Amino acid sequence: QQVDKWRVAQRIASNYTGRAYEDPAVNWTRTTYVQPQVLLWDRFLYDQDEHKWTVDKFLTDLQQRYGGVDSVMLWPSYPNMGIDNRNQWDLWRAAPGGL
Repeated sequence: QQVDKWRVAQRIASNYTGRAYEDPAVNWTRTTYVQPQVLLWDRFLYDQDEHKWTVDKFLTDLQQRYGGVDSVMLWPSYPNMGIDNRNQWDLWRAAPGGL
C-alpha cells in the first residue's frame, strides 16, 4: 500500500502522463523482442586491421547464431566510460566516422 502511494506521488511530481508510449515513433519497441547489446568495437562489427565497418559480416553472424534479431543496441561507452573525462557522446564522436 505504501508503494502504491509512493508511485502515485512520483507520477504527480514528475507530471507523468504515459504519452511517450503513445508516440508512433517509438511503437517499434513493442515488437523488438531480440535485441543484443553490442560493444561498438565488436570484432564482427568493426575490422580494426582494415579500419572499416563490417555490418554485413555482423548481421550474417547474428542470423547464423540466433536466426536473426529485431534490433541492435550499439554500446560505445562500455568498458571505456570512466577511464578518462569523456562522456558517451565523446565516445560516439571518437568512433570511426563519428556521429
